Amino acid sequence: MSRIDPASWRPSNGVLVDEKTLSIITGNQNLAVLAGPGAGKTEMLAQRASFLLQTAACRSPRRILAISFKVDAAKNLQDRVQKRCDENLAKRFESLTLDAFAKRILDQFKEALPRDWQPTTSYSIFLANRGIYEDFSKRYRDTYASLSSMSNDKLERVVLSNFPTLNSEDVETEEEAIRYSWWKENIRAESSKLTFDMIKIMARYIVQSQPKIGAAIRDTYSHVFLDEFQDVTARQYALIKACFGGSDAVLTAVGDNNQAIMRWAGAEKEIFQKFTNDFQAQVCSMNLNFRSNPHIVDLINTMAGVLWDTYEPATSPRDKVGEFSSVVQGWISTSRKAEAERIAQLAVRKMAEDPDAKPSDICVLARMHIDRVEEPLQAACLKHGLKVRNDARKIGDVAIQDLTKDDFFRFVVSVLKLATSNREGSPFETARNTISQLRGYDLSTELGHSKCLKILRMLSEEMKTVCVAPPRDTDAFLISDIILRHFSADDFKTTFREYKATNRFEDISEASSLFIQENLISSESWRDVIASIEGSDAIQLMTIHKSKGLEFKSVIFVELNDEAFWGNDDDANVFFVALSRAREEVVFSVRRDTRGVDNVMHMYEALQEAGVEFSEADEQK
Repeated sequence: MSRIDPASWRPSNGVLVDEKTLSIITGNQNLAVLAGPGAGKTEMLAQRASFLLQTAACRSPRRILAISFKVDAAKNLQDRVQKRCDENLAKRFESLTLDAFAKRILDQFKEALPRDWQPTTSYSIFLANRGIYEDFSKRYRDTYASLSSMSNDKLERVVLSNFPTLNSEDVETEEEAIRYSWWKENIRAESSKLTFDMIKIMARYIVQSQPKIGAAIRDTYSHVFLDEFQDVTARQYALIKACFGGSDAVLTAVGDNNQAIMRWAGAEKEIFQKFTNDFQAQVCSMNLNFRSNPHIVDLINTMAGVLWDTYEPATSPRDKVGEFSSVVQGWISTSRKAEAERIAQLAVRKMAEDPDAKPSDICVLARMHIDRVEEPLQAACLKHGLKVRNDARKIGDVAIQDLTKDDFFRFVVSVLKLATSNREGSPFETARNTISQLRGYDLSTELGHSKCLKILRMLSEEMKTVCVAPPRDTDAFLISDIILRHFSADDFKTTFREYKATNRFEDISEASSLFIQENLISSESWRDVIASIEGSDAIQLMTIHKSKGLEFKSVIFVELNDEAFWGNDDDANVFFVALSRAREEVVFSVRRDTRGVDNVMHMYEALQEAGVEFSEADEQK
């Protein structure tokens, strides 16, 4: 593809942007972008990648690195760039989670670590939970007296504060000795055991102790995107700074302080200020809300003005239609059962009013206690012939929301869709691109494209033989086996970083078959199977944390009470995230059988001041 003159460049796919956003897309300085809800930050980053590649502002062979903090966000941005850019240009765009980026550095350069501190090639990744810290404390309590009174949180801070002292004779304090023992035990096990935080610390040590490796990383990337930057922790930021501090790379950090909901996990409160100081970044904002109905935008502005001392109001480019009360509602119910019935009735009414409406247009959000909400909601919806999808539910060791974003699962489902003549979405492109990655075929050449098509036709034909039988008579493991007959587990582990050095692939392949089996049993036709797998035939139920980055036509916010909100610093941010998921309608539902609403009373008062009317069930219109 020929280079486009920067002055002639226009956003792809007919996307319209305002002048402020265009200046961010085409800018050539470090930026701290404060993007409000619905501002289109992901699309902005995709268009910025297109601009940099198409105008050669990112000159070959240098690349663009996009760092996200959720797997699905990284995949979403990668997919958008691939759709907006020439294939050869898009190959120079990498969208990774920070965990994957750190793991890549460790895997590529682990020999740069001191010999005694190099993990084994087949290391495993574990989550250091309460039980693991308590077990460590018990085993070392006689050696280190301070462990007797050290909390798990303090122990975590001690062992993950830095890379361990290299030699035991150089240890000066008991905390250093505790850290030394933790790292020694996990790294020098027969098969090393690492947490992602340990991997980030090791990656940072490699970059800082080996200038040539740091220089190689900085030479690779001319531009770096940092998405959801408000949720960055100190350890994450330390790795970013080690890799790109003082480089000529142009960094774009994007986020929204008002949606910072990871403070409980260590997210830095003043992270944008640190970034601005360390990288001499210019601060700018994106305040157009393209997502929400203007009435909802008004409510967001009103609530934000109450919850925070400083807030820059958003504006909506859409015209106001209808009354505020038809868009924003408040419910009062006697119990979860009564609340669930109201939700089911709302869904039935939506389906009747709009023939194009889908149950998945509706999302029920709660901060926690999703399992308590699910049971009565499932029962109420079943009476009306509706399904409920709890994306937090685990299939084996994998949450449904994580499974549906996985490369292996998407590959299996894409081939299944092609075999059953279901072209919704992009099953052909997903399957073809996965084959290209697994086999190393170059899709930009006629030979590479032809080889991919040949394999895809073969997979589709084999899948058709399985789909001859009715869904309920089909074994889901046969569906997965068709893929694994042609592509081994090692093929996937070699191609996709997330499967390396863990049992992740085995967990995913088993969960894929179990989840597909569930949907086979409950479906009359293969089209129903696909709808059920993708969740388009079900009301969505998820935690507010899992909803981050998503949007729904109607949002019903439940569990706004003291059982879920404990007066924490991030309560307002969590509330704000839930409110800003809604496109056309938002409902705030409160029950009379809760333990109270003292911790959120200021939110209810602010809602009522904003004009939200709360009604009992028999008052509902």
